[in-house]
Amino acid sequence: METTTRSRASRAETIVHALREHVRSQPDKVAVRFVDDDDGGQLTYRELDARARAVASELAARGMRGRPVVLAFRPGLAFVAAFLGALYARAAAVPVALPRLGVRAGAEMKRLGAILEHAEPGAVLTEAMLVPFYRAASQQGHLPTLPNLIATEELGGADETILRLPTSADLAVIQYTSGSTSAPRGVRVTHANVVSNVEMIARTYGADASSVFGGWLPHFHDMGLFGQLCTPLFLGVPTVLSSPLRFLRRPVSWLRMITEHGITITGGPSFAYARCLRAVKDADLESLDLSSLRVAVDGSEPVQARTHRRFAERFAPAGFDAAAFTPSY
Repeated sequence: METTTRSRASRAETIVHALREHVRSQPDKVAVRFVDDDDGGQLTYRELDARARAVASELAARGMRGRPVVLAFRPGLAFVAAFLGALYARAAAVPVALPRLGVRAGAEMKRLGAILEHAEPGAVLTEAMLVPFYRAASQQGHLPTLPNLIATEELGGADETILRLPTSADLAVIQYTSGSTSAPRGVRVTHANVVSNVEMIARTYGADASSVFGGWLPHFHDMGLFGQLCTPLFLGVPTVLSSPLRFLRRPVSWLRMITEHGITITGGPSFAYARCLRAVKDADLESLDLSSLRVAVDGSEPVQARTHRRFAERFAPAGFDAAAFTPSY
């Protein structure tokens, strides 16, 4: 089965081509699950493709081919469909973080404004409940004018006559750096770059047809977007996603996701493993089963070996294998 999965994916020119193949070969298999305390759900390949093509039709009708399209979503299935819809439309997807309320709200709004000014998007995709927020922020001068602000759940069906699949040379994503020491800068990522990256991830982690990806990493960062979303979508294996905020509030929720869904490949920075050490109670260990994990990526600088040792010792009774740790940068 490993050879079948890899050979099928290796023929795909882009993520979109891979998705179309999965729709043909396994339409009713679950592609993406989203786990949350208040909301959640899942999409099969057929359902995900239909939602993505509806988004793509709208973007194509508005002439967005080759233009940046900002994806301003909360973590969830709506983002996944919008991301693939942008790729379908041959637009350049620009995933961004939703500014939070609180002490960092001003800095996060400023960062989003800087991205919008630099990217000069042709459209901004979001959720209906967030449209008033973005409009108000723009009217109050916190954000620049937002062109073509589109709530994706309000879109109709796809118009197949205007859809053209992307090529490997097309721009797929403009990914913005953290901007921690300067203004955010956009990195141009082609479909060929994406495919090269996900194939490397699959080889490095030994992903095969039995793999189940999953985690809570942000959808606008490398590990979340390419590691926990694009790679399983390309390979045709499931991924189980949650939100960073859910993890931060209850670190044990990550370990319960692994337990309940049999996740084999997950990851996070060193601080996430350290947070589990501090926050997960001894009583929680009895209900955890981490034996499915083959790869636990630690994407950090630096990677803390002491944290790995302590985590492995603490969660060995729950079936965690220290050999699963995979340092990454």
